[in-house]
Amino acid sequence: MKTIAHTTKNTATNTKLNQNNKPSPTSNNILDHSVSSSAYKSMLKAMRQMMSDDRIQLVLQKEGRNSIEEDWAIISQYKSFEEGVLGHAKITTLGEWGNSQLINIDYETKTACFRVYNSTEALNQKEDNVCIGSYFLAGKLTSWCEKVFNVNCWPEQTKFLAKGDDYDEFFITPTALSIASELERLVKSDKETCDNMAVVIKRLKNEITSRERAELAVAKLVYYDALTGVFNRRYFYEKLEKSSCGVNQNQNICALLLIDLDYFKAINDSLGHNEGDKALIFVAEKLQSTIAQKDDAILARLGGDEFVILLPRLGSDEDEARQYATQIAEKILEQSKQACILGGVEHFLTYSVGVCLMTDSGLQAEEHLKHADNALYQSKLEGRDQYSFFSKKMQQIVDQKHTLSSELKVAIQKSQFILHFQPIFNGENKLVSCESLVRWNHPEKGILAADTFIKQAEDSRLIIALGEIVFKEALKTLKEWEDRKLLDGFERLSINISPLHFMHPTFVEFVRKTLMQEGVNGNMIMIEITEHNMISNFKLSSAIMDSLSKLGIRFSIDDYGSGYSSLSYLHRLPFSELKIDRTFITHVMDNEKDQKIVGSIISLAHSLDIDALVEGVENNQQLEYLKEQKCNLFQGFHLGKPVSKDDFEEKYLLNS
Repeated sequence: MKTIAHTTKNTATNTKLNQNNKPSPTSNNILDHSVSSSAYKSMLKAMRQMMSDDRIQLVLQKEGRNSIEEDWAIISQYKSFEEGVLGHAKITTLGEWGNSQLINIDYETKTACFRVYNSTEALNQKEDNVCIGSYFLAGKLTSWCEKVFNVNCWPEQTKFLAKGDDYDEFFITPTALSIASELERLVKSDKETCDNMAVVIKRLKNEITSRERAELAVAKLVYYDALTGVFNRRYFYEKLEKSSCGVNQNQNICALLLIDLDYFKAINDSLGHNEGDKALIFVAEKLQSTIAQKDDAILARLGGDEFVILLPRLGSDEDEARQYATQIAEKILEQSKQACILGGVEHFLTYSVGVCLMTDSGLQAEEHLKHADNALYQSKLEGRDQYSFFSKKMQQIVDQKHTLSSELKVAIQKSQFILHFQPIFNGENKLVSCESLVRWNHPEKGILAADTFIKQAEDSRLIIALGEIVFKEALKTLKEWEDRKLLDGFERLSINISPLHFMHPTFVEFVRKTLMQEGVNGNMIMIEITEHNMISNFKLSSAIMDSLSKLGIRFSIDDYGSGYSSLSYLHRLPFSELKIDRTFITHVMDNEKDQKIVGSIISLAHSLDIDALVEGVENNQQLEYLKEQKCNLFQGFHLGKPVSKDDFEEKYLLNS
């Protein structure tokens, strides 16, 4: 029998490994190298021990091989899979088993995370609770990884991370196939190297250590937030699912705390995203400190400035669980006393917190999170910098809002909205304008005022569609009155526009097209907008107003005095009218402060050459007093309530 040294001497010049140090797929019988069966078995055994058996044998054990030649044939078969993915982010259909998508790739650690969507047939065939299609596609993707990373990989080196209803997730790391390359290199080496297995074993140990580091890197990639270092959404949802399944009212109460950083957008807008990132890192550290005493507590960042804390296993007593969750919530709010240095300046960050006790084992994880989100919303409504617990009453309110949103969608589709009109008079009691006010002609509840549904229309983002309906209908009505010669002395029609609609990118073009379609002159339109529009985004508001002014449209500040009442935008923006909020008029006759405020606002308007309009005039005494204060325009129930189009025509236009 020839020695290995002799074999190497005769074959070294004729035998070449193909690119990347891989054996040729056709070299399935390594006994051609004249190595004894016992020597090969010894080497293979050593390699398997270094690989922790279950990994390198994953495929070999399932194939039912009978000989050493078949061992190598199987290994080569898995090396020779055709390329399974055409590009990093492409989804590739792979036959009957399904398709795959690259989720994450790290070129430094040479690791990749994939999601496999199994076909119906593959879903019906599972091994160890993993779809057979996932095993097959893992092999396909391994071949791709070898080419991208220029290293050797094994399909059986995949580790399955997560399972969905129709998908499996796994990552591929570079190590195992280098064992096969090392084995072939060893077979071709001289006797001295073959005898010195310690050298090879040491190399293999180093490779295994590298693989473990790569696995750790992938775990951080998959389960940790890159910015803050806390757990990410993926990890949190996996733990929440387990906690939801384990919830039992008598044994295992859990708690969810959903945390939102107050006014984070203002930090990003004013200081920049780098300082915003610093704020998020600071917040993550402080939140982590609040749960340091509970080892199994989980802090995760869901995205943006939203964090969540999961407190599992709080015991069976609901009152004690609530008390513990309250303590954590109060600790979170206490963090606002610690300054965060941003842009070289101390900032004291505050938090809104929504708390949900997970006591109902019949609810899905997503339902528990929705409950915490509802509680968080309540904290924001009540002024922020506080915490709220979810309650059944809160759920009823949420359900009512959901029902209202659904009904609003139907109402928009079925054109259930109509316009009422309220007259506006000058100091000589002459009709000069009117305000269009939307009403909902509800099929069951009758005519509903705007304050019963506008807020929900804004929250559900239906306000854009509703606003367009109102604007179009208002212009149609104005055009009809103009064609019928009913507008003698009538100067303009006022239309309320929601801040969301006003700031929408398509608003200016929508107004332009509607004016052209309806044949209405822009100078007959007064758009009423709130002070909030100006404060939230002055630059954008200014650009929109400039564009609309070129169409002849004028602007009125609605409810002036109820908000920030900045003099800056009055001076810099093209307003024609200032509408004094009704809250100052209600007690203007018996409240000296209200009298001074109203007088000051009217004087301010006159000094800027802007009309002052008072809304909410309820009696003649108020009307006469406001006339004495030189107010220009008047609106209120004393002068005329909002009425339908037909009633407005009959009462104010036909008899004028």
